[in-house]
Amino acid sequence: MTKLFRFKDWIKYKITADNAYNLHSPFLYQFWQNVIQPAKKDSLYATDIQPILQVLYRDKSYLPKMDLGTGEKMGAEQVSYVARTSSVRSKYGHILHQLVRYLKPKVMVELGTCLGISTRYLVHDFTGTYFYSIEGSPARHSVAKSHLDTLQKQNLILVQSSFEEALSIILSHHSTLDFVFIDGNHTFEATIRYFDLFLPYLHKNSILIFDDIHWSAGMFEAWKKICKNNKVSLTIDLFQFGICFFNPDLSKENKILRY
Repeated sequence: MTKLFRFKDWIKYKITADNAYNLHSPFLYQFWQNVIQPAKKDSLYATDIQPILQVLYRDKSYLPKMDLGTGEKMGAEQVSYVARTSSVRSKYGHILHQLVRYLKPKVMVELGTCLGISTRYLVHDFTGTYFYSIEGSPARHSVAKSHLDTLQKQNLILVQSSFEEALSIILSHHSTLDFVFIDGNHTFEATIRYFDLFLPYLHKNSILIFDDIHWSAGMFEAWKKICKNNKVSLTIDLFQFGICFFNPDLSKENKILRY
């Protein structure tokens, strides 16, 4: 069902997505020039990400899977399988990299470190104060930490905890957040819960990014509901990512951009 839904949505996206020639908003055109265009030429994958992924692809060791709600073990998964199926693709990793370069956030949060590939894209040019990356699985967290620690980024804080427990502490120390990337539980209920949780901490220049907005019918329904929220101004649908802006000076619209 999920694969069929994604395929149908992919066809709709290819038909309806706009390119640079149809962008009349100055903000959107700047976004295209400063994020989309540089992402297409980004070399970070070749210079930094690919060597790490090659090691992970060859790793046939098993990581214990567990129910993050109860802590009970639920079998095991190979590192190589997780790396191939759950790591952000370079095409979209470059979007994350360019967004950080363009927006220069001071405080960032990532829900779902996984094996740390998206984290590497995000942290590479991060010059802000705090970047919290949270992972619920102790095994995945350990793999991510093993290569991310070599970067020696003092502003990167890797947290192994449930999202709720970690955020209760993080949000008590910060009145605002500049950049949030959510790659967690891909259900309607969880997506809306994350959105509602972060919303009070977002300001007019904040950005909120959801991964896999076309993952399932429930995920896409959550995305559509978020787009209608009166505190959200502009939203951008890149198929893989849904990006929310909160500046009231921007026109209210959901823009589907070809990438």
